[in-house]
Amino acid sequence: MNREQLTTLDERVFAEKVPTMLWADRETLFEDGSEDIDIIRCRASEPATVETVSTVLTSAIEDEDYDTLRVHQKALYSVLFKLSLAKLRPYRPALAALAAFDISGFSHRSSHYAQTSILIQNAGLLERFAADSKAVWVSKDKFDMVSDRTLTERVHTAEEMRPYMPELFDWLVDANNPPFRPCRDQLARFPETAAIVAAEFLAKANEEKDTEYQHFLIDFVYDCVPVGKSWMPMREHVQALVKELEGSSDEDDEELVGEANEWLARLEQWKALRKEQD
Repeated sequence: MNREQLTTLDERVFAEKVPTMLWADRETLFEDGSEDIDIIRCRASEPATVETVSTVLTSAIEDEDYDTLRVHQKALYSVLFKLSLAKLRPYRPALAALAAFDISGFSHRSSHYAQTSILIQNAGLLERFAADSKAVWVSKDKFDMVSDRTLTERVHTAEEMRPYMPELFDWLVDANNPPFRPCRDQLARFPETAAIVAAEFLAKANEEKDTEYQHFLIDFVYDCVPVGKSWMPMREHVQALVKELEGSSDEDDEELVGEANEWLARLEQWKALRKEQD
């Protein structure tokens, strides 16, 4: 059936087709999926669709059965994750049921087990998001797929974001962690305030001689914070880093010193230009 036909189907008739549509598109995982999946999202607030998708989400996942797992993943990640808060709320009972699904009896500790565990975790987090319109948090582990949405939709000023910045900066220690980029982007929304916190974290990274973290902190301010007064709190810590590492024969240290000197040079250029303008 084409889009127009699916869009205009009677509510109950359409809902009966939803399980088949999810099954057919189950292998696309985190992608938005086919046009059929888009239509499910568009009609997700219809009571019959709520009932059907909820039934899918609360159905059993068998040990090592990837097909049923994929259908659950499709329903959660490609449908419910994309819904507005208003459309999401009717699915709270189903999300709570999925979050309570017990896989302790699974005999295999395989990729299937891990993916099912992550699915269950994120169902619980999405239910929390839907249940409390003021709930905001930073990811506690690399599997949380909901925390970034809470920050995007519910934090609107630098003052509101400030309490979450230390936890966001904690994720900037390793670019291989999935939360690295989302957390960096959240910090970049309020660059002047983030620069102040970055200076505090660079001071700690200097004490711990954590060259990788030093790199990511300097890189964040260089790339995401407009050069100017906001850079000044970090200046002394960048200078201290250069003083500590300059002359080292370690290749990583040499690279970091080069980045730090480039950072300092950019700040000096801004200061010189400002002096000329004054």
